[in-house]
Amino acid sequence: FALAALLNMYFVWRYTGFAFSFADTAKAAAAAAAMGGVVWLLQVQLAGRGLSASLATLAAVAAGLAVYSVVLVALGGVSREEIAKVPVVGAKLAPWLSKIQVVKDKND
Repeated sequence: FALAALLNMYFVWRYTGFAFSFADTAKAAAAAAAMGGVVWLLQVQLAGRGLSASLATLAAVAAGLAVYSVVLVALGGVSREEIAKVPVVGAKLAPWLSKIQVVKDKND
């Protein structure tokens, strides 16, 4: 899959001029790896302690959502403008995160 993705990225760049940011891709990959590790570990631990598989998975996925979000913001993988576009909470969350200097504008 990696080879196909790299070839696809090359031809998109070649024919459109659009370039992917490998730094942003690495940040997203790091956040995904952290999320995956937490989801796996938490699901195994909760299911091993007698919690039903469904509840253990639900709790692990909810924790994974939080971990992915926090790690991606901490690594600078999202901008204030991108957070502002998140439905329901983005318009209120973006100014607050910007105020406490957690996220920056896209141009910074």
